[in-house]
Amino acid sequence: FETFEEDFLTIRPLNNFGKININYDKEYVKFGKASAKIEASSGTFETPKPTMILPTYSTRFSYDYKDFSKTEKVSVWLYNAEEKELSVGLGLQIGKWVSGQWWDRVDRSTPLYYELKSGWNYIEYVVDLTYLAYQGQANIKNIHGLFFEFEYCSQFADVPVIYMDDLRLHLSKTEITGSEYEIKADTQKGVWEIADFEDERQGMFMYMRNYSEGETLRMNARVVNASKHNTTAKSGNNVLELTMHAGSGNGWPRATLSSKVLAKVIEKIGQDFVEHPENYQISFDYYNASPVEHSLAIVYDNEAMTTTLNPWQNIKCAPYTWSTYTISITKINNTLAGAVESGYLKEGYTADDLKCEKYPVNIVFSGSAFASANDTRDRYYLIDNIRIEKVNG
Repeated sequence: FETFEEDFLTIRPLNNFGKININYDKEYVKFGKASAKIEASSGTFETPKPTMILPTYSTRFSYDYKDFSKTEKVSVWLYNAEEKELSVGLGLQIGKWVSGQWWDRVDRSTPLYYELKSGWNYIEYVVDLTYLAYQGQANIKNIHGLFFEFEYCSQFADVPVIYMDDLRLHLSKTEITGSEYEIKADTQKGVWEIADFEDERQGMFMYMRNYSEGETLRMNARVVNASKHNTTAKSGNNVLELTMHAGSGNGWPRATLSSKVLAKVIEKIGQDFVEHPENYQISFDYYNASPVEHSLAIVYDNEAMTTTLNPWQNIKCAPYTWSTYTISITKINNTLAGAVESGYLKEGYTADDLKCEKYPVNIVFSGSAFASANDTRDRYYLIDNIRIEKVNG
């Protein structure tokens, strides 16, 4: 952040971001003569969390770092100028092209979050292929940018100040590999874990998208300690927190658990799942961390479908209450069979390909982003202990 034109004009602030300026006050400079001064606000309730994208390529300034195949990690120094801790998310802009243009607002990896104490903080984001592989259309050789997500703050509040310096990509001589991911299972009880979120990186099993193109993304996902919402996790201490930012439009944003995760779990279970899917069900625990009842929509799709069916299973979530959701694999298969009648079957596939045991499904969490009864508060859903259970045989 030494040169304004090259280092600042390429930044893409989203969501009524606030201010990003060059800073020369040495107290807030880690290296060199300058840093970036960031004052992230979000304006009105219509706007999701403030996000800034730093592209990995520029034709004007002749650099191209989109190929992350040898990028081991990203590091950055952040100075929190506030007395309280602040949370910052960092992730990868995996990119999507629509009508010849990059679609800024979606297809980001689920970020990892870092708590910033007052003063300087050094953070590292490890590029892990094992987890990045679950991020929708992610291509390690075509990463369009880095993005930072900041806490929501009204433009009328005292906007917190963060300084950023020395953002680096750390390269290796050889292509990077992923870490080991072991599927936990209790075969005696007939339970195979898909995700219990004790490892924060399991949040990357999720990726965000909208039902319709061109809409502002209103769903955020992150792994948090359940105590943040004054409750106890159903498994361990952590939960997946889904934040729905309400507004007057923008339909049904979706947080999708990649089918690639489910495929690995089914592989772990073995041939019995393929031959007897009627003996298995998907289960998870959910919690409405909001003071009023909300609905959480559960949708499924798979590789054989051109699109996701409309939300077909709405769960009524009572305030501050844990409940358990279960659905048999047979019911999923029967429901997806309707994709043929709806014209959602991809060319080259058959109706048999819609079965979960053949092409495992994406598990999609969704909900209406429309504000109701002038209630513009964020809605929080907690998800824990997503699993496959054997119930027969």
